[in-house]
Amino acid sequence: MANIERGQSDVDPYSLSMVEFRDKIRKCPDASMARSRVQSVLDNYNRMRLDMPKAIQLKVATFLRHEKWVDSPRTLSQFRLYHMLTGRKRTKFLNFSAWLIVAAIWPSHPLVLGIADDMSRFWEHKFPDTRPFFPKNVSEEKALLKYDGNPVQGDEDPLSDADDGDPTDNNKGDNKRESNSGDILDRATKRHKVDRTTTFANNSIPKLSNVQKTPVAEGPEQGRVSYLKRKIKARDELISEKDELIKQQDAQIKKLERRRDRRFKDGDKDFRRLFDRVEALKTNLKHAAEREHGLQSYVRQLEDQIKHRDEEIERLSDRNRKLKAENKDLNRTSQTYAEGLEGVINLRGKETEELSHVNRTIEVKVKRMSDTERSSRRLWELDSRPQAFIDMSMALVGGALANETEDIDEALYRGVIAIFCLSSEMSQDTMKRSLKQINLISVLELDAVLEEVLTMLVAEHEGYQNLRDALVASFEEEEETGDTVNDDQ
Repeated sequence: MANIERGQSDVDPYSLSMVEFRDKIRKCPDASMARSRVQSVLDNYNRMRLDMPKAIQLKVATFLRHEKWVDSPRTLSQFRLYHMLTGRKRTKFLNFSAWLIVAAIWPSHPLVLGIADDMSRFWEHKFPDTRPFFPKNVSEEKALLKYDGNPVQGDEDPLSDADDGDPTDNNKGDNKRESNSGDILDRATKRHKVDRTTTFANNSIPKLSNVQKTPVAEGPEQGRVSYLKRKIKARDELISEKDELIKQQDAQIKKLERRRDRRFKDGDKDFRRLFDRVEALKTNLKHAAEREHGLQSYVRQLEDQIKHRDEEIERLSDRNRKLKAENKDLNRTSQTYAEGLEGVINLRGKETEELSHVNRTIEVKVKRMSDTERSSRRLWELDSRPQAFIDMSMALVGGALANETEDIDEALYRGVIAIFCLSSEMSQDTMKRSLKQINLISVLELDAVLEEVLTMLVAEHEGYQNLRDALVASFEEEEETGDTVNDDQ
């Protein structure tokens, strides 16, 4: 036990992990198989330890950490712990840690299933074959008594070096034997008492064969004396042998007692270490509880801060929703205003277009009125020109009659020629020159000139008439078009 605690102060003594067996697995010839077997054993232990007392957990964890089992052979028959469980050529020990290892590595082997029956009878609980199991509701004292198994004396020590050739296992075997030294001592004492009682009882009874071998020549008393002497001598020899045996057994008992005392001292040291470790764990737990209390206070403060933060976030969310609603109303109002402005702009545009159309219509009307005015003036001129012709002719005739210097026909001819001249759009000077020329024409030439003038007058009159009709038609059409536009507006 003194060597068990080395280097383990910083490791949980009850729990095991693959990291602790990494170096041992690396040294095995088949590291993959060793890793798989170690994982199986640790899985079974972790499932069992929930039902184990703390003392048993410590024993199993210590056994697994320090026993030589990681580089186990491929076959069950060559495994040292299997021989320990079956007791072939050695003392049989149903050690629970050995059973845990064998059952985890060979769970389906028929021989291992047979060992499960032995474990069930020894622990007085039904073991479910090789599945992970530790008897529940077993007191810690009883579990400690049952842990090492029920030893049966054999030819060899339970963990001798004959099988594995490892001399370092002697101490381990001694430790295993020391755990059962009390039982061996009790059995040896009882057997010695039984042998002595049987010897003395048998020696007090005379043997018939010895009596019959007494010579007949001797007397009965002398034969009896010799018989008693021989019997006393044999008894003394037997007593001396028994005394020698008792001395040997006493020496063995003293050796076992010294070993037991030494083990008790080591156990006291181990228990002192465990007690100190428990005290340290209690102190650590106290500090951990204080830290946990501080952490809980800090967590409560954080929860209060989170609560206040959530309330602030909620207030900000409400304010944000209100601002969004206000912005939405403002957007709706601005959109409505923009739509109104757009409608006003469109209306103004339509009004502008209508005003432009009205202006164009007015311009057209003004233009048409100007054309109409010119046409009316032209018509008036056309209508007033024949009257001017008549007035001119009458003036000429009147002048001729007043002068009485010319003939009336000649005056008419001259008047017609003058009218022709007036009908032509001549300037006043040109007209005067024409009249002077007419006055110079002779009467004979007047007929030809008159005929020509009449032809031209008729043609010009027809032209004037056609022009007047066209102007009147155009004027009427323009007025009808203007009325249609006014109706459309």
